[in-house]
Amino acid sequence: MPKWNSCPSCGHRPGSGLFSGNWFPVYQCKKCRKTFCHKCGLRNGEECPSCGSREKQKVGEVYR
Repeated sequence: MPKWNSCPSCGHRPGSGLFSGNWFPVYQCKKCRKTFCHKCGLRNGEECPSCGSREKQKVGEVYR
């Protein structure tokens, strides 16, 4: 599974604070194949920002 320094779609990076977390998952829409994270996805990453589908799969992670 790929590991990135930032979201491949929006460039979002993990926070640097003590409680902000040092990683987050990256998803791919099963319908249109758009890659997104919780920041650029609709409804806090629950829906694809391109087509609005809720069908997604985890394809990687972003680490600090």
